[in-house]
Amino acid sequence: MTANISWKLRMEHQGFSHLWLSWTNGNIHFDPNTVLQDGAIVILLWSWPERIMQTAREIEKGTKLIVVAAQEILDWLDNFGSFEGHADQYVCNGLSIRLTPYEAFPAWIFPEGIERFLILFRHPKTSLIRLFQKKGLPISMPRSAEVVFPSGAKLVHLNLALHRKQQESWLQAYAKQCGSINWLVTGIDYNQTEMFIQNLSFFNSPLILVTDLLSDSRKSLGLPTQWLTPIVDRLLDIFTTQKSAKQAFVFAPHASFRFDNTELLAKQENP
Repeated sequence: MTANISWKLRMEHQGFSHLWLSWTNGNIHFDPNTVLQDGAIVILLWSWPERIMQTAREIEKGTKLIVVAAQEILDWLDNFGSFEGHADQYVCNGLSIRLTPYEAFPAWIFPEGIERFLILFRHPKTSLIRLFQKKGLPISMPRSAEVVFPSGAKLVHLNLALHRKQQESWLQAYAKQCGSINWLVTGIDYNQTEMFIQNLSFFNSPLILVTDLLSDSRKSLGLPTQWLTPIVDRLLDIFTTQKSAKQAFVFAPHASFRFDNTELLAKQENP
């Protein structure tokens, strides 16, 4: 729990894909890779080793967690010990979490996959280690997450869904499902800037946090990374041209944001 905090919502990037949300009623962790406390809510958006192994380790050592993930990930986590699992949906005390699967960007497609082929030859040891890490892990489609707080305030985590191979029908349906969004958290796949910006226009949010979900993973594999600042600068230029009140920020590893203007608790819960 995070009683007596000086903000309504705090988001911190813990590295890799780990985002930590802190609010009056507790802690929510997306794809954690650091030590967790009893009672934390864990949301797993993909079955990459760096996204799910820490949760497995925490369960194995007895940390009491609430885990929201795809059913196949929950089944895999059962091998490590006991926890409270919820397949793609969780509702408790006015907080609701809903996960929605989407098609991942193909890892080996041309031309983006060329770097991966080169790594096989330049760093064969790294490639073998990666294959070993993935051995026995569940196969699961990635997820986007919709988190609705008791007040109705909404945070949407799009993960890496805004790529050039994403179906427009999925974008339209998911944007309609989400409706108005208070905080939009979104990653961007490597070299997907143009379609990322185009697909982002489907979603209605005054605040967009363009989040680094890939650099740490790509660096560990010897793959090139990209800067997010030029992408956010382009978004801000577009918003200025459109005379839009939207704002966009880079959400880099080890950065944090605090928000105190949006109520998260239901009216009857206010002190």
